[in-house]
Amino acid sequence: MLVLTVGMVFLSVLEFSLWQLKATEKWYLQEYKLLSQIASTQVEASYLSGVWPFEVLHQLTKSGNVVFWRVVKPDGTIKIADDVALWGKKVTQPELVDIEVLTIKESRLPTTREKIKIVIVPLNIMEKSKPWNFWLGISLKNLMFARRQAILTGFVLCLVALLISGIASFLLARRITKPISELVRSTRMISSGNLEHKAKATTGNELGSLAESFNEMADSLKKTMVSRKSLSSIINSIADPLVVTDTEGKINTVNPSLLELLGYSEQELVGKPAGTLLAEAEAEAEAEAEAVLLKERGLARIFKETVVRGSEATCISKSGERIPVSISGQVVKDTLGEIGGVVAVLRDLREARKLQQQLVQVEKMSAVGLMAGGVAHELNNPLGVILGYIQLLLGETSKDDPTHQDLKTVESAVHRCKTIVQNLLSFSRQEKVVSVPVSVAQVLQSVLTLIGHQMEVNGVKIVQNIQDNLYSVKGNVQQLEQVFVNIMVNAQDAMPGGGELTINAENIDKQVRIVFKDTGCSISPDILNRLFEPFVTTKPPGKGTGLGLSVSYGIIKDYGGNIEIQSKEGTGTAVTITLPALL
Repeated sequence: MLVLTVGMVFLSVLEFSLWQLKATEKWYLQEYKLLSQIASTQVEASYLSGVWPFEVLHQLTKSGNVVFWRVVKPDGTIKIADDVALWGKKVTQPELVDIEVLTIKESRLPTTREKIKIVIVPLNIMEKSKPWNFWLGISLKNLMFARRQAILTGFVLCLVALLISGIASFLLARRITKPISELVRSTRMISSGNLEHKAKATTGNELGSLAESFNEMADSLKKTMVSRKSLSSIINSIADPLVVTDTEGKINTVNPSLLELLGYSEQELVGKPAGTLLAEAEAEAEAEAEAVLLKERGLARIFKETVVRGSEATCISKSGERIPVSISGQVVKDTLGEIGGVVAVLRDLREARKLQQQLVQVEKMSAVGLMAGGVAHELNNPLGVILGYIQLLLGETSKDDPTHQDLKTVESAVHRCKTIVQNLLSFSRQEKVVSVPVSVAQVLQSVLTLIGHQMEVNGVKIVQNIQDNLYSVKGNVQQLEQVFVNIMVNAQDAMPGGGELTINAENIDKQVRIVFKDTGCSISPDILNRLFEPFVTTKPPGKGTGLGLSVSYGIIKDYGGNIEIQSKEGTGTAVTITLPALL
């Protein structure tokens, strides 16, 4: 009975010892599982700042139980490892690659064939939608030795071993779980955004070192977050449109100026190819360049030349508008010198193109004005001689003479020629005109009194919206009357079947704005751009000389003002005059 009792006790102690060993192995693996998670958090944080946490990782290998650590990409390439010779090599065990959940795998060291455990933690570093992995190789040598020692001790000490094992397990579990629990709590605090929290380093072993490194990581993350917020604030405050892409040409970041320019929301652009921003023809070139990086226009050119300034392209807005832009940018490199993407600033060229067209028009009008002045002077003297001789002949012939009427016809034609010459002189601005304060309201009323009745007879209704206390301008009454008459007569000719002419006059800041809006036929775009050129007219032959608007343009420009014409099919034509006010 005693032997049976001792045997039963021995078996119980042995079974309990084995159970304790399994529990110890579980705690053992749990410890390094948590260590792997904490170390992976350090790797992720350091990846954002561009500097790998080698000091922290090397602290792990100082423990006799950690045989190696590695950071492995989804395709099996080793990015970094404790052994530099392995950097860039491929993993030979495909079952250990592309792990998306925390996993513990069994393996053997290739040199000693020692049995080990590999803790694989997926990282929040994505490549082609798959995570990188962090490996931590754990030696089972100490655990196996502990197992054999426990069995031997069980045979020798029995109940004493049982007691000691229980006490040791309790103390070991308490010693292991308490600092790890503290680190896990700290991890959760930081993950929730509390970067001020510090982990308590209560031990002097690798857990204590890891806690210190963890606190350094929190400080680094805090600085990184401050830097990222500052960078985001700078990007959002840049007045010009800005876009940042990754190495595949997909959009990472845009600023509010770009969204305003193109009419998209941030969600509609982020993650899309950069070719989304470009007009169709250039988008095709951009798509091809994303693969070969050899195109010469748009964002892809920056990949090839690393720095580009003032490359012109055409963007397409959400509404379909083609917007000419100038692109300047350069590639972005990480701390290892590898290209990480492109940052580019766009400049809207629409206003610049408009100013260029206006400059060409001003230069053209200036050249035509000089030519017109010279021609007018050359024609004025011969016309005067012709008119003089005709008047002499008229004085020598009676009204009954058949040639008298012919001479009157010639005289009328010469007067018409002199009127054209006078208009040419006015257009070339070579007349000496005295400018005085002029009431725009009075000039408008004078013109309406002069031709308003005739326009109403022809079926044109005149609507007046003239502001009270309208500012005066510096100019010449006769010239302003000429400008207003030219515009109103043109409006009447554009409404042969009748219509409505609206005259608005108002003070705008330090200017007087007068708008003549008719309901007549529209002007074709090719003629609209040339209306201020001499002898350009929409009227049939014999109805106009084509000098009215040219002369009006010269007069308004002399006063420091501006004259513009807008015309759309179905809405008529609007002529807008702005003049600097006398205050």
